[in-house]
Amino acid sequence: MVALEIVLEAKSWRQLGVPKEKEELRKLQVAVHPDRCKDPRANDAFVNLMALYNGPDYTLRVAEGVSTEDHKIVWTPKKGFEDRLSPARAALTRLHDLDPKFSMFFPTNEGVGLDKLTLSYGEGWWYLSDFPTPLDSRTIVWIAKRLAGALHQSNKLGFAHCNINPSTVLLLPTEHGLKIDGWWGAVTHGKRLVLRPDGLTPPKYLGGAVADDRIDVAQAAAMLLSVGKSDRLIEETLQKHSKTPGTPVKFFEDIDDAARRLYGKPTWHPLEVPKTQML
Repeated sequence: MVALEIVLEAKSWRQLGVPKEKEELRKLQVAVHPDRCKDPRANDAFVNLMALYNGPDYTLRVAEGVSTEDHKIVWTPKKGFEDRLSPARAALTRLHDLDPKFSMFFPTNEGVGLDKLTLSYGEGWWYLSDFPTPLDSRTIVWIAKRLAGALHQSNKLGFAHCNINPSTVLLLPTEHGLKIDGWWGAVTHGKRLVLRPDGLTPPKYLGGAVADDRIDVAQAAAMLLSVGKSDRLIEETLQKHSKTPGTPVKFFEDIDDAARRLYGKPTWHPLEVPKTQML
């Protein structure tokens, strides 16, 4: 069963690591019921279970998401962010129109509902925020390279994502897949930020500098520094691009060069899917 601590700390049902089904809810309720569990925190855990079951699966500053059985998430903007639906739809539509073979980097807009954004992801995807940290150096390398490839595609269309962080990057561990989500704050190059980023961002962009392809690289490098424990050359490369970012292509080249110097020719490096602790 899921550990009591996880039930108490979870902010969404997904963080429990079990299917969102009535049978699973019942099992967990029985396990933490104050009549059976003698831990003084059992009552709080019991109450939190129902709140998690009835609540959204994903909670961001701008929107809440509910997952479906066919690997989609229905996003509803929070009050005050309704105007970000249209730009997010437009960005995803243009990104998928760029070239079908690059659609692997972005969720698919299903175009269902005027006041919601329904995105299709596929099976086996997890947000980077779901993985236990710190991630090891070679995992950071393959994430960085996939992320650089995705950013190269979005920036070819002149889109700056402007909020690369662990809650907007998805991973498919079994295939080293990566998608960029959370296009609520995206702007075209030459425009200023429209939303305060959750991702670590160079001060000049927060001070009013116009967005370009380097803002996403800076956020990506800073994010990877925060979630990983990298070998020296990888860490130095990330530090450089977090402070003085290059283009996505330059970011890829520098990470690839550092990795080859450290590890030789690229080889498959596994990443386990997130697991919950057991009671």
